[in-house]
Amino acid sequence: DLFMGEAKELEKSGHDLKERLYISKKAHLIMPTHRLLDAAYESMKGKNKVGTTGKGIGPTYTDKVSRNGLRVGDILDGFEEKYAAHKARHMQILESVGFEYDEAQLAETEKVWMEGVEYLRLFNIVDSEHVIGKSLKAGNTILAEGAQGTMLDIDFGSYPFVTSSNTICAGACTGLGVAPCKIGDVYGIFKAYCTRVGAGPFPTELNDETGDY
Repeated sequence: DLFMGEAKELEKSGHDLKERLYISKKAHLIMPTHRLLDAAYESMKGKNKVGTTGKGIGPTYTDKVSRNGLRVGDILDGFEEKYAAHKARHMQILESVGFEYDEAQLAETEKVWMEGVEYLRLFNIVDSEHVIGKSLKAGNTILAEGAQGTMLDIDFGSYPFVTSSNTICAGACTGLGVAPCKIGDVYGIFKAYCTRVGAGPFPTELNDETGDY
């Protein structure tokens, strides 16, 4: 639903992405129940909360590594059955930990999410590693944008106050399916001062007028 919202906003401004944007079949879908699981897991940690964004990214990665993920390619075949099975498993977990949630709100979120899935079908859904591989063989240059900072890397960051993926430049290989020998220039971008999202340790935080400034 977040993707649909951003894409439609771009459409309004005259930038239709349907022919320009290619989406990998292997990208994992963040379900509405992933957000509930995110909230449930955080509440169980008490004072040791990581301070997640609450968007369900962590539980989606958990499903991915436990081989229970729902991927974009799944919307092309038997999606309703697959979705129901994944949702049922999530609901069992929520019930087992006694997490309370608003059923009406979940139903509304799910309705909008399903609209997003239908909208997703209008885009080019591809085997991205092959598309990129063929482009490289054709002599084209691939520009890959990383996400977040080095210290949020799941392996090399300030664990456990990290994100769920590899944010270092090597993530381009695992994230795109390209060989390390194809990596050329690496550009590092950093802020003039440190910032942090969530509840992780932040030794240099300034809780004073200077910090506010």
